Amino acid sequence: MKTVLFAFITFISFSLTAETIITGTITHKGEPVVGANVYLKNTYDGGSTNADGVFRFTTTEEGAHILVVSSIEHET
Repeated sequence: MKTVLFAFITFISFSLTAETIITGTITHKGEPVVGANVYLKNTYDGGSTNADGVFRFTTTEEGAHILVVSSIEHET
């Protein structure tokens, strides 16, 4: 019974955690930036762009954050 109760509480706590999907496209002079790192500053949440410059990741962070984009091949 303790195992079932623990599993149920764990399921409820994961269900109540709100996640936000962050998605977008990184381009430079109209061309997609491939392999750029995109992340929320001061967090471990992020991802990288695909061959079309598109990125997508989820986060449980709330409020306003700074989105950082870095790529070895591009400088701003």
